[in-house]
Order: sequence, then structure tokens, then C-alpha cells
Amino acid sequence: MNLGLPRVRGSAALSASAAALLALSPVLAQADTSATGHAPAKAQPAPKPAAPSAATGGDVDPKAKALLADASAAIKAIKGITFKSKRELLGTPSLQMGASGEVRFVRNAATPSASPFWAKGSMTRPLANDTVALEAAFNGTIAGWIDEGKKEVVEQQVSAADAARRVKTARDQLMPSIFFDSEPLLAEMGGQVLKVDAPVEIGGVKCDVVRVMNPATQRETRISIAQGDKLPRRIEQITPSTGGTTATFYIELTDVKPADLKPAEFAVAVPAGYTKRLETGPQPKLPTNPQPPTDTKAPTTPPPPPSVPKGGLEAGVSAPAWSLKKADGSGSAALADQKGKVVVLGFWAPVIGSSTGTLGVLEAAKKDAGGSDVSFFGVACRAMPGDAAGAAAKSAFADAKATYPLLLEGDAAAADYKVRGFPSVAVIGPDGKVAAFFESTPTADALKAAIAAAKGK
Repeated sequence: MNLGLPRVRGSAALSASAAALLALSPVLAQADTSATGHAPAKAQPAPKPAAPSAATGGDVDPKAKALLADASAAIKAIKGITFKSKRELLGTPSLQMGASGEVRFVRNAATPSASPFWAKGSMTRPLANDTVALEAAFNGTIAGWIDEGKKEVVEQQVSAADAARRVKTARDQLMPSIFFDSEPLLAEMGGQVLKVDAPVEIGGVKCDVVRVMNPATQRETRISIAQGDKLPRRIEQITPSTGGTTATFYIELTDVKPADLKPAEFAVAVPAGYTKRLETGPQPKLPTNPQPPTDTKAPTTPPPPPSVPKGGLEAGVSAPAWSLKKADGSGSAALADQKGKVVVLGFWAPVIGSSTGTLGVLEAAKKDAGGSDVSFFGVACRAMPGDAAGAAAKSAFADAKATYPLLLEGDAAAADYKVRGFPSVAVIGPDGKVAAFFESTPTADALKAAIAAAKGK
């Protein structure tokens, strides 16, 4: 990797365009192999669809399901570990992407999304051909990162939900997302086709391999699980492209060790010549259970919950223009072509399984809206340009049975609309102004009400 180019640490210090590139899917190519001490994994051919069993409704090897259950239990039981990580994208030589680094992690059993972590490393940005440094931490209440432009270590008290956005790049690139799931590998255990592959060795650790396949799309996930501690050592997502090649996204963990980690180890160290700054503004606190007042003569009112900074454009702001390529190859769609209509944009990411739920909500709203005065669009983000990105997005879109247009490479538009997490939904009125913005999947009733309000009904 080109380590002589300018370096930027952390997530918050990035420009919008750089952040959009850094937020591309957590899969990387041509990464430095020094962090793992062995050569990168080779791209695997796309599996052939397996024939489901009539007796079971699928083709599930009980051993494969048991291995996934063991891995899920091992993740839930993590008290404290350290490890080295590497992400890569294989199969698309034109995109030089790679990340490697070291991590400290303690799983919060009660609230996994609030699990403390510290991550430090570097990544090669796609297309930009430069390297950025990553360092961020979250101790359960305080998120920290480095603003290299201002020579500051910034810390802010945030909610668990907001922490993932503030330190998103370092966490996404250097850590497996399943570590933060309440039920790790639940979706994989429910797969229609589960198989056990030949064991492999990763970083000197013998691992069993489970294949989770989607016969309809030929998409495959391979999970290598250590035979000793049962923790995953490599997670691969393999997607066939229309050109007959495959794209393999993977994260790999090596040198995994249990550790008795102290609170002070979940903070970003202040480099020489830097200062530390506590970010001002709303200071969210962890939720508490308010107690009833004890003085019946002077009842007290519980204070309102602390506000959390929101993403998305405010209602009434002119909607930024966009023009994006349609996935079906029929050209492009643009906001300028939707004058006089209500426009609903569903920003989602194929690599974030939970975000695909928004596609179904938009489809239901489309059927309910009827007529031609409302336009719906699914905007795929955090994906690489090219066949691999299109195949992954199209497969997820097909699974959702969505009938509105799918638009590709929407990261720049997402940045313009101040999207801070996926999924997010923007509703634009016929006057070209933002009518509503949802930072997660809205309920069907909420989206219906927002569309009606945008129409002025």
C-alpha cells in the first residue's frame, strides 16, 4: 500500500466525499498482509444451486447448524478479547481496497450495540488510491476519534445507537458486525441450504467451515469457526457477477486472545502535539428507570429524555439534485424529472442485511399510494461500482420483490441528504422541498402519513 500519501485518522475528520468512499461496504482488497502474517484468501467460485430437500424444505446439514449455534454462543460469551483484523475485496482488480489493524472488544451482554471497543489501523480507499489511518473507541458512553486537521482527540458522550455512526468507519472496517448483534448468526442458522466444508487453518488455528447458500441467487456466505474457542476467524460473502466472475468480501481475525480489559483501554490516546476536546452539545445518557416521587405533596415530573443529534435534512429545505443510474440498464433517473410529484427515496445498503427491510415498506407504500403522483426509488449505497455491486444490490432487491426503480452508487446523494446510517428514508414534496426524513425504517402508517402531508392532504 502507498503509505507515503496523506493520512487521516478516525471517521469524523473525513470530508463528505471521503466519508462516502470510506463507508463503502466492509470488504477490502489488496490489504497489507502484515497484520495477519499470511497470504490473503483466494477468491472462490460461485457455488451451484443446491436442490432443496422435499422432506425438510431445504438442504440443511445438522452439523453445520450446530457449528453456527456454537459460534453464536461463543460470541455472546465474550468477556474481553484482543485480535488483529483484515478486510479484503477479491475478484475486482480495478478496485484497490484493503484494511488491517488491531482491536480490543468487550461484549455488553445486556445491550450488545453498546459494547465497548477500541480499533486502530489503516485502509486503502477505493478509487482514490491513497491510505488513511483509522482510530476510534467507544467505552459504552463516550465515543472518541482523532481530528488530524485540528490536531485534536475529540470525545463526545453519545447513545449506543449514535456511537456506531460517530466512529463508523473504524468500527465497520476493523470489526465483524455480528459481534454487536443481539442474536449473532441468527439469519445464517435459518438458511435454506447449510453445508460443512473441509476444515481450513487461519493464522495457525484449525477451523471448521460452514457454507450458507441462497440457491435462487447463488450468493454464498462462508464462515470459518475455530475448533477451539468457537469464535469466527473468517467470514466471506461471495457474489457471482453477470460477467462470470465472483466478488469475495471477507473479514479475517487472527491472534485472538482473551484479555482482562480496563475502561482506560477504550480511549484514543492523545498523540504528542495534540489536545483533547470534549464535543459540546446535547449529552445523551444511558436510559434509566425513573422512580415514582416519594413526596406526595410535591410530585415531581421526570425530566425529558436527552436529545440526540439527528441526521438527515430538515423539513422545508430544498432537496439536493441527484441523477443516478438505474440498475436495469434503462438509463438514469433524476430528481429534476419528478417535478410536481412526491418523491420517496429509500437509502439502503446491500451489505447491511437489516436495511433491506425498508425495501418492503416502500413497496407496500407504493401499492397503497397508487396513481402516478408519487415516485419511489431504492438508492443502493455502500457498494463498489461495477458488476459486483450491481449483482449484490439486484439480488437483495429481487428478494424483497420490489417493483420500483433501483438506483446504484448512491453514496454521494446520501452524503448530500446527510444520511448518517442505513436505512434512511427521505420524502420530497411536489415543491421540491424535503417533507420528512426517517433515520430508520418507518412504519407503514408513518410513511403513509408523510406522503399524504407532502401532497398537502
